[in-house]
Amino acid sequence: MVEFALTPRVIPALRRLCGHYRLHDEDVLDNLISSCSVYVDHNVKPDSWAGDSLAHNVLIFVPHSIMELFDLNEQERFSKLLCDDLNRETNEIENEYVKRVATHLADESDNQCKMAIPLSREPHPSPDPLGIWKGKIFDYS
Repeated sequence: MVEFALTPRVIPALRRLCGHYRLHDEDVLDNLISSCSVYVDHNVKPDSWAGDSLAHNVLIFVPHSIMELFDLNEQERFSKLLCDDLNRETNEIENEYVKRVATHLADESDNQCKMAIPLSREPHPSPDPLGIWKGKIFDYS
């Protein structure tokens, strides 16, 4: 199985972009991202100019209550902006890039939507740095 460096960076990058859009009063993009679920499609043919780079599509699934605030005439512009910003935010990853961002209405009958990860899910901290897990706290010998 191929491991992709970009995949684990998409959700943190989107969280960062959410804050960026909030800072710049881009309420539509802030609401869109903060309420979405994300699926990264790896089965994408790269552009001819990309050489050996691996292309990914990022699918964003949004609830109806948010999608109705999203002007259909602006959808292509927002998708392009998100794609460009995701690539800027993950530019340290070599040989991988986001080819396209697509926004869809959340639909539980869609397999990709079922596999999408909600951005609102809080990241779980690693227990490793917590003192309680280091060494023997309780010695039963």
